[in-house]
This record gives sequence, C-alpha cells and structure tokens, in this order.
Amino acid sequence: MASGVECVKFGVTEQLIMCLNRYPYNYARDIIELEISLNVDGLPLFKSTGKSFWPVLCTVHLKPASTFPLAIALTEAKPKSLDFIKVIADELNMILMNGFSWGETTVSVRLRCITCDAPAKAMLKCIKQFSGYYGCDKCTQKGNWEGRMTYQQVHDLILRDDVSFREQHQPEHHQENTVSPFSDLQIGMVKSFPADYMHQCCLGVMRKMLLLWSRGKSGYRISPAQLREVNQRLRNLRCDIPHIFARKPRSLDEVERWKATEFRQFMLYTGKVVLRGVLPETLYSHFMAFSVAMCILVSPHLTQTYNMYAHELLTYFVEQGRHIYGKEFLVYNVHSLLHLTADATTYGSLDRCSAFAFESYLHQLKKMVGFYVVVFDEENSIAVAPASWVEEVNGVLICYWPRKNADAMAKAFHRPDKELWKQYKIRILSETDKPPNDISVSAHAPEEDVPSLPNLSSDNPFHVK
Repeated sequence: MASGVECVKFGVTEQLIMCLNRYPYNYARDIIELEISLNVDGLPLFKSTGKSFWPVLCTVHLKPASTFPLAIALTEAKPKSLDFIKVIADELNMILMNGFSWGETTVSVRLRCITCDAPAKAMLKCIKQFSGYYGCDKCTQKGNWEGRMTYQQVHDLILRDDVSFREQHQPEHHQENTVSPFSDLQIGMVKSFPADYMHQCCLGVMRKMLLLWSRGKSGYRISPAQLREVNQRLRNLRCDIPHIFARKPRSLDEVERWKATEFRQFMLYTGKVVLRGVLPETLYSHFMAFSVAMCILVSPHLTQTYNMYAHELLTYFVEQGRHIYGKEFLVYNVHSLLHLTADATTYGSLDRCSAFAFESYLHQLKKMVGFYVVVFDEENSIAVAPASWVEEVNGVLICYWPRKNADAMAKAFHRPDKELWKQYKIRILSETDKPPNDISVSAHAPEEDVPSLPNLSSDNPFHVK
C-alpha cells in the first residue's frame, strides 16, 4: 500500500457475520439491525522503534458488546496516506445503505459514532490538529496563543454542522486538497465524531489538575504535608474499593503512571473524598463542579434529567479555570468540556460514545505482540516473557509459565493455559521488541529439561541494583 503502510484487511461483512455467529442462535436469529461504532488509533509497539499498529476497530452493540478489527495497518510513523481507511469506508458505505445477508435475513447496519482521540480524529476528518488556530472540531472559534494554543471564548460559540463542514465554510479548519474517507458516508461529519471523555476528560483535564496540584506553581500547589494526607487517604481506600473497579487507588507520587480508569475513578468517586478539607476551598469547589457534571453525563438517567445543569457546571468550570489557573489553562481539552453535554445528549451518555471498550481491546492486541523483561523475585532470576503471559491479579503482577517448551511457546506467542501453567509473582523491568534469544525464557521449565538462569548476582549483566 502507498506511503510504506502495510495493511491487513479483514472485511466488514465477513467480520459482522462472524460476530453474529458467536452469539446464541435463539438470540441472534431475531436481529434485523446492528448498531456499530468505529475507532482508529495508533498503537506503538515498542519503545526502541517507531513502528506502530493503526487498527480500525468495530464494536457491535449487542449484549454483550463485541469488539474486533476490520483492518490493521503497520507503519513506521504516523500514516501519510489514509488508503487503508478508505478501503474500509467504501465497503462500510455499501453496508450502511444496503445491509448484509445473514442466512435468510438481511440485516441493516447503523453507525452510532466514530470515537477517536483528538489527533486521530483530525487525521480521519482531514482537518487541522487541535493545536492549530482553528483546531476545534465543534465550533469555529479561533484559538489564542498563550504559550500553547488556548480557546478563550466561553459563551456565544458558533457551532459547526454537517453542511458548513462539507462545504468548508471555514477553510482554515480543513487540510488543503484532502477529503476525509468518511465524507462519502451518509453521516454527520461533526456529530458522528464525539469528544471522547476517556482521552479529553480523564487523561486530559483530570490528569492536568492533579499535576497542577501536586507539581504546579505555588499559587495552587498543595504543600508536601497535604500531599502526604491525600496519598494516605487514597491508600486507606484500597480495601474499600469494590472488585468491579479494575484498579485500586494509587498515590499521587505515581500519577504519571496512572491509567485512564484510575483518573476516571478519581474524577467520579474518590476525588471528592480524599480532597475534601485538604485542597483549598476555591480549588475544591471548582473541582466539584467538574466532578458532579461528569457524574451526570456518564449516567443515562441523569443525562436526560440534568443535562442543562451539567452544561452550566462545565461552563462555570471553564470560566473559573481561567481566573484560578490563568489563561493557559483553557487548552483544547478544557475547551471541549463546553461541547460535552451536547454529545452526551445525542448519544444518551458519555459512556455510549467513549473509547474505553476500544482501549481495552488495544491493550489485548498489544499483549499479543510484545515482550516484557520480568524479574522473578522469589526465584532470583530474570527472563523475557510475552506480554500475554503477564496479568495483574488483585494488584499483584503474575507471570504464567509453561512446564515444558517455554522458549518455543514464547516465540510463537502461545496463549497461556491459566489452569495448567505455573504462576509466579514478578516485577516488570522493561518492555522489549526482542524475542527470547538474548535472555532465555526457560528459567522456570523443569530442571530436567533446561538449566536455570543465572541468578541476579552482581556479575550478572542483568543484575538489578
């Protein structure tokens, strides 16, 4: 394919049929319409190389929902050509118009949304990036440079619509001589690309505020004693967090390693508790406006009832943020909060148009091709293991290890048999793109099969001090 992009295409119709075949027949036989969502995002494979996957993912909104790839592109950098997207878009256009045959039934297909982070969205829509002067994909506001691109206008925004987008009423918003591969679809080129609250609110706004409080300027940075108090409260909550949450709270000392689910947990639940009485009242009230609004917008019931109140809270949050943190606070992620209520109203709630399900699939996809250098503390040894062999269980990292042929199984990315394979507590030393040649993965095979690894002594080249 052009521009050095290697692509594997699975086919939209074939994947949808395979998806339906996985459901019980008594449930699937009555389906006459499928609602789907799409996601495109870059997935860096290794830290030592620029290679990345660009999967085109599809979620079918049945019960339970099913996510699978329609195509996967391998690139050396950000794709310069969208040919791999256009192939999918062309087939999808036919399916949206005519449906597809499944047995004796013609199943119609409806596209709910295309969910991406801001850079991928700009790439797919062939518009300027969010860091440009006309980078907002929801309104026509021109940005202001305050050491970074900001959007200072809060009220009376002129919103984009499908007509103004397709006719390029604001040419500065569009890339020259390029047209989005999705422009041929009968979809709204503005509404069908919602803001993703996982990237823009959890990894964006919530992370930004936590960094400001813990490491920002003296005007709003909390003291070391206050930081210790917040960290202690987070640790105290660990035993009270239900198992439905993917992760237990971690201290703010590790905030740069927090995952999106951890920021979401803090934003919606734990932040209200651990910050009260510690964060100055002005900052706490400002945070609460954000937190309460987000609690409303992720709930289908509350979104219907209190959507205007959520919008008022977010407008207050953006406006007050400028007074508290300065003009540079109103970056794209903060500005996008002004458009969030409209997306929640359109889709029923923010969880119905978020990237969380796609991100979970991307995590599993990366585990199929990556390796970790892991330390087995109890065995005093080190090894390279496929990432799919590593799992977090109740906050403890576990590595599954076969009893025989570990080396061959690792190179073949063999899926772990969690019932038969041995389990070891481990620490991850680093990621690597090297298969298990330089460091043997046979450390924990039976002694009669292969010798054990050298221990972690000072003369070992992989010794960890």
